[in-house]
Amino acid sequence: MAKRIVIDESAINALLLRPIRDPKALVTGGAVFQEMGLRHLVVGNSSCIVSRERKSPTRLLVILFDGETPYSQFEDLNVQQEAMARSLRVAYRLFVPSIGIPRDWRPYHKPGKYVSFQASQVHLGITARIHIDPNPDKSRNAMLYYIGEQSSVEENPSAFYSEFRAALGDWQKALETPEVAAPKEKLIHTVELDRAISPGQGQGLTARQWYDLKLTKTQRDFIDYTISQPVRLKGPAGTGKTLAMVVKMLLEVYKKIDAKKKIRIGYVTHSLATADLVRDLVAVVDERGLLYNPEHQELISITTLQNLANEFLAFDLRGTEPVSLDAVDGRKTQLSFLSDILIDYRSSDWVTLARRCSPAFATYMSAEKESKESKFFLWELMNEFACVIEPEGVRDTAERRGRYLTGERRKWMMPLPIEADRQAVLDLHERFKNVMRQLGVVTIDEVISDYLRFLDSFQWNAIRQERGFDVMFVDELHLFNKQEREAFSMMGRTAEKPPVVLMAYDEKQSPRDTFLDVGAGESEQFDSLRVGKTKKFELSESFRYTPEITKALVAIDAHFPTLDFGAEWEALKVESNLPHGQKPSISVHNSASDQIREAIKSASEQASTAKDGREVAVLCLNLDLFQTYSTAGALVDKFLVLKSREDLTRLVHARKRFVISTPEQVAGLQFGHVVLVDVNEDEAPATLGMASVKRKFVSTLYLGASRARLTLEVHATKERGGLHHILKQCLSDVPSAFVAK
Repeated sequence: MAKRIVIDESAINALLLRPIRDPKALVTGGAVFQEMGLRHLVVGNSSCIVSRERKSPTRLLVILFDGETPYSQFEDLNVQQEAMARSLRVAYRLFVPSIGIPRDWRPYHKPGKYVSFQASQVHLGITARIHIDPNPDKSRNAMLYYIGEQSSVEENPSAFYSEFRAALGDWQKALETPEVAAPKEKLIHTVELDRAISPGQGQGLTARQWYDLKLTKTQRDFIDYTISQPVRLKGPAGTGKTLAMVVKMLLEVYKKIDAKKKIRIGYVTHSLATADLVRDLVAVVDERGLLYNPEHQELISITTLQNLANEFLAFDLRGTEPVSLDAVDGRKTQLSFLSDILIDYRSSDWVTLARRCSPAFATYMSAEKESKESKFFLWELMNEFACVIEPEGVRDTAERRGRYLTGERRKWMMPLPIEADRQAVLDLHERFKNVMRQLGVVTIDEVISDYLRFLDSFQWNAIRQERGFDVMFVDELHLFNKQEREAFSMMGRTAEKPPVVLMAYDEKQSPRDTFLDVGAGESEQFDSLRVGKTKKFELSESFRYTPEITKALVAIDAHFPTLDFGAEWEALKVESNLPHGQKPSISVHNSASDQIREAIKSASEQASTAKDGREVAVLCLNLDLFQTYSTAGALVDKFLVLKSREDLTRLVHARKRFVISTPEQVAGLQFGHVVLVDVNEDEAPATLGMASVKRKFVSTLYLGASRARLTLEVHATKERGGLHHILKQCLSDVPSAFVAK
């Protein structure tokens, strides 16, 4: 039996797009490879997986192993699948440096030796790590040589180079093997992209065919618009923003290649998961295979802003770990730190400041640790840190600090009516930063702040002609805060001319206040990009959800609070192009346990009849209860937990398990059936008096509901205040939008 596996770069991407169920197939082969346009050949001791569309020269992943498969040490097939998927993802990212390794995988890079990462999720009790040499024998290929606990083996990858060279020899013989005619239909193109980021059907079409046959007039107008000034592409979920961006990017690159002109394009997303989805979409619709053609590989960089920063600042190589608010665990950890800081502050500086603060602020400061008021207050503090203090550089100069303490505040901000309130917030922020420093971590805001300074340096000017961009496509603009958005104008290939920026967004899909600037309003909001006057295209045709779900979304949208957000926050305008379906339902239960029992029953029934579990999602609006639900031991085999955007790569292994997550973690994805739980009054009580809390709740509700294509269920519990008053108002104002059970 073969003890080596060799996979070329194009084949890796094919396996990521359409994962195989059992890792044994990597060794034994099967019809699945032919269906994907791949050849599986056993030569000597090597199983060679060769893409029929490979470009030459190509880069290879060599996997060395002793057992039945590289992953047979794990008894659980789900863990084997996860380890295999991570191996392929990391190899792919090593070949495409602009894409990093998810932080949740706990990557470690030992320069000149190896990259290692967790084989599976740590909370499952799996502590084994996968080790890959990113440049074995100076070949520019990759070699997976060890999976296991820490030992002395991983420290010497060169001990495996003789096996590596033998694998390369087998690979050359495989290429010389006569090829059997490929099947006419290559099922690699049957990836159901509408589940993730593209509208409607049309799998198997190229970018040009999408343009000619499927796109709407507004999408084509956007694509036809000459890249001469910044462009905004606005539209609610399901209107095809990402697809239009990708098609435009590819057609622009094709034109430049045909005209023998140079261009360098950056496609920037807010999360690694979205970057992966975009890369998968490009791989399917790109008829020229630009991502795998060495001659054109440098023309397009699909990445995240944080990865661009890491590329130049190398945080991951100097023992400093950036921490973000993207993952549920990360948020909970930071909130826990802040809660302890708050308690300590009460017994020190707060004693003398308390009497000068507003009564409302003082009440929140003295709230019991686990009380509802305390939790809301902590969230508001974190939001103030991330969306006001950090982006505005309040700590940088005395002038900015003074402006923060005495200046006018916008209605959407945390209520801090007097200077003493704001001084207390600054004190807490400083203490929070000190704790982060003591732990040896930096926040994403600090990484971006350092990156902005780098982009204004002589060092960047020396390399920007080679590493900068002519054009930037920015997806998920609504998730970037003001400070992050300032980076785009500084990433051009010359200091005199910023790149042309094309951006896609739906401001109502952002549960955080990242898209609300201190100087809100349409003009100032986009002035923060520093790219000049922008041209706007607005998409209004939905290809993802039924007319009934569309009606419910419009009803929810009507409850966004009016907080001088500017013209961008106008009423939702969207029409569905899908057939009619079921009305969304609303159910109220006595307790959270009754609610989740009914939600899981409904989701399980839907998953059992759906094509696979990826079609069904239970999305929770309460983080604490989500943690409880996701660890329900007796039910854990029924669902797949997604705690961060970086977990989205695990979706391919869902099979008949449905997904359980939060709306924010699955932003960008679509499900046939969505069950929203804990849409309770206690999540944003009307009596709280914080309009910003209400806005975030409505955004989260809108984001969760807009993940549904065919059916939508809303659940609430009496023990947590009953159905939220916004949904009660929707039932009153638009009784035909929902069915109350």
